[in-house]
Amino acid sequence: MVAVFVLLLCEAAFPGVLYGRIIREDGKALARTVIRIEKDSSFVEVKTNGFGGYEVRLPDGKRKLKFVINDEEYTTDSTKIYSPRVKQNWQMVKDKKGNPVKLEKAK
Repeated sequence: MVAVFVLLLCEAAFPGVLYGRIIREDGKALARTVIRIEKDSSFVEVKTNGFGGYEVRLPDGKRKLKFVINDEEYTTDSTKIYSPRVKQNWQMVKDKKGNPVKLEKAK
């Protein structure tokens, strides 16, 4: 019984994993691209797979995320991150001039 309780406490001490896909504004996957995701006051680099998939460990909580993709900065609406894993797909959104606006939760 004590061992189970200790394991539950240890599980909660680790950050959650945010994973999913990033899709371009034209609907195609953002494949094999290095992205940077803000974590605390620094950035974590992650490379998307051939389907636009990504995975990153982030502290639990509700937060807006900042992504840097091809030297362009995108922000997100608030999303909840919690242990052990949270799936979130994003779609890139640009304005009429082609400037990055944000990453929206993909439907």
